[in-house]
Amino acid sequence: MFALIGKLRRILPRSYKFFLVALAGMMAFGAMLELAALGVIMILVSAFTASDGKGIEASGRWVRTAYRLSHADSPRTFVVYLAMFLIAFYIFKALYNWFSLWCQSWFVTKLSLHISKRMFHNYLAAPCDWHVRMGSAQLINRMNQVDSFALGVLKPVLLVATELVVCFALIAVLFMAMPMVSIMAAVLGAVLLLAIYLPLRKILVRFGEIGTRAGEKVILFLNQGLSAVREVKLTGTESFFDRQLDLVQAKKLFARKKILDFSDIPRFAMEAFCVVIAMCALLLMIRTGRDFTGILFTAALFITAMFRLLPSISRIQYSLFSIRSTLFLFDQIYEDLTSVPCEELPDSGSAPLPFAKEICVDHVTFSYSPGLPPVIRDFSLRIACCESVALVGRTGCGKTTLADLILGFHKPDSGRILIDGVPLSAENLRSWRSRVGYVPQSVVLFDDTVRANIAFGVEPEKVDMERYRAAVRMAQADRFIDQLPEKDLTVVGEEGVRLSGGQRQRIAIARALYHQPQLLVFDEATSALDNETEKALIDALKALKGKITILMIAHRLSSIEHCDRIVSLDKHEGGERSS
Repeated sequence: MFALIGKLRRILPRSYKFFLVALAGMMAFGAMLELAALGVIMILVSAFTASDGKGIEASGRWVRTAYRLSHADSPRTFVVYLAMFLIAFYIFKALYNWFSLWCQSWFVTKLSLHISKRMFHNYLAAPCDWHVRMGSAQLINRMNQVDSFALGVLKPVLLVATELVVCFALIAVLFMAMPMVSIMAAVLGAVLLLAIYLPLRKILVRFGEIGTRAGEKVILFLNQGLSAVREVKLTGTESFFDRQLDLVQAKKLFARKKILDFSDIPRFAMEAFCVVIAMCALLLMIRTGRDFTGILFTAALFITAMFRLLPSISRIQYSLFSIRSTLFLFDQIYEDLTSVPCEELPDSGSAPLPFAKEICVDHVTFSYSPGLPPVIRDFSLRIACCESVALVGRTGCGKTTLADLILGFHKPDSGRILIDGVPLSAENLRSWRSRVGYVPQSVVLFDDTVRANIAFGVEPEKVDMERYRAAVRMAQADRFIDQLPEKDLTVVGEEGVRLSGGQRQRIAIARALYHQPQLLVFDEATSALDNETEKALIDALKALKGKITILMIAHRLSSIEHCDRIVSLDKHEGGERSS
């Protein structure tokens, strides 16, 4: 628990820590209200047992003081006043407790939003090498689980703190009234709680981990089955994905059921314990021969306090089990907040990287993992500014990897990438990327309009329409966009499912051209185009020759015949080969 609090303290911003101090003050005031409510009830019980003014005078100091302050003419009137005050007091206490919980919920919601934002920022800022190792389903599941973390860790931590303050205050009152019985109840209660909590905490952590990992696989199988729905239908493998999803979903729900089953054990045990302790205390007072009035007062105090403690202790136990079952998830979130590698890239203006002469790949070697053979070994290449270069070679020879190295997605194991003689580094990488347009083989389109997909990452009201139209024309996309129902405001669907493969490819090309790059990289970008559209696009690229630098990766000769040079990356050739 202390390790958990330490981790929470490290991820909390300063402003949230100040708000936590305010919440602690509200918790303390709430505990004082609970004590005040208990005191009013005790005064009411004493007033009931007093038959006249002499009975009131024989009662405790607090009863006599309250009686004088009320200016009641009889104990009966005093009881009426107390009852009315108790009604008003409990209404105020209920409103205050609701406000306190509202503040806690507000705090948890704001902190969850802050954590989600930081996690997504860390994911986007992580280098591509990290994303290669991590699965998107795992990251999506962790983002989705922030709500579970808020309800399973943050909210229970605040609830435990609130209920502990109330419990300590009530136990202090009981200790002053019945020290021996209170000590015995506290010791036995602590032993019972530990006897229940210690064996179950490891079980809850284990089932929490099982549920979290099963949740990741649920996201994975959903992504696989739904994103490849055409292949699933063609191969008739619906039953396979049904079975796989059913297995992991059952595993997830089974783990959740076990957590709920074990979480209910402490509540039933503490209910029985409180009743046993209350009855034992009553029998002890009767056996000692105390007068009935004293027994009634003390028993009322003890029973009222115990039955106020009972829900608090149950909530503490339930919250602790909730924390334990969600602890594995919290450890993952904490790791993503503190340990995800980040590309510390300054703004493009702070370290400008001009490109007016050449790109130099200087004896570069790269492998995706230390244990794997290099994809590129001791390779060199020079690309002049405004030159068109095609990269060819067999599948797996490193064409896309070389393009990724030039774009700064990976760092070479050895060798350098130089732009106009300046090594590509973290200081100038953002500036370099701002000068590059990239068209991948697998196009990623959002469930948004055509215009939003082309003006990638630009607010709708800030789209430069002249630049947008020029990019659309250059990508040979204007004809099919004009034929869409709502033209460029047509929503393309998830992953562009409402468009053909060639239409998606042309939108991707227009996206790259919209930002007016100095270097344009095509990674098999014309593979989904028909011959006529490809020819029109190649003609458009020919118009760009001498204006921007073009790096093309392709297998079809028709796509690269316009290039100034064709460079082969076949491994048996090594170095730079041109034709």
